[in-house]
Amino acid sequence: MPSSWTPGQAAHLVLDLDATLLARDRRTLATATRDLPRVAYSHLPLSAEPLLAIPDVIAWSWARGGEWRRRVESLVTDVAYL
Repeated sequence: MPSSWTPGQAAHLVLDLDATLLARDRRTLATATRDLPRVAYSHLPLSAEPLLAIPDVIAWSWARGGEWRRRVESLVTDVAYL
């Protein structure tokens, strides 16, 4: 969860459905929200929630570089190099 998140800001968290990551997502959410009120969430395919594609588009553009990176630069607030 973002460090700036506070209860009451969102009614429902929607995550991209990736069957290989379901167990990890559940563990991560349980740990991240342990001291918060219950957080409702669901995993949905991109076809059910098109807004889930936006982070992928931004990440692809950033990685592509050049003109693509320039177009999304104002949307990126932090970069973590792994």
